[in-house]
Amino acid sequence: MPKLFRQDLIRLHEQWLEDARILRAAHRYPGAYQAGGIALECALKARIAKSTQAEEFPDRNRALEAWVHEPAKLLSAAGLDQFMDAAPKEVRTNWATVKDWKVDSRYTHTMNPATVEAFLNALDDATDGVITWLRNHF
Repeated sequence: MPKLFRQDLIRLHEQWLEDARILRAAHRYPGAYQAGGIALECALKARIAKSTQAEEFPDRNRALEAWVHEPAKLLSAAGLDQFMDAAPKEVRTNWATVKDWKVDSRYTHTMNPATVEAFLNALDDATDGVITWLRNHF
């Protein structure tokens, strides 16, 4: 895997979020859900990248925590737990909707459109979406 820098992860989260929007519009719900989850993962990893220094030897536990595909663990590795606890109620509600995304969803060939709509709205809401909120932290 090539080295990823914060700016790479920011661009990737934007690309995956746009892919999720396009797939949703095409009624390709499993793909939209997967792309949205990857966008979330990249946004969280951009925050983690922000907190490292170029010449810093990473703490082993922190490095291992960052190499997962689980939003709740990534939020913790990013040091954002306390910020999420203090976030507006709507953001916390949206976090509850997206935090259990699993990378293994890529193997799902059918998905309830309403579930995907709720997931993507919770990510992408212009005011209270989780990714909107995360952008304030990276």
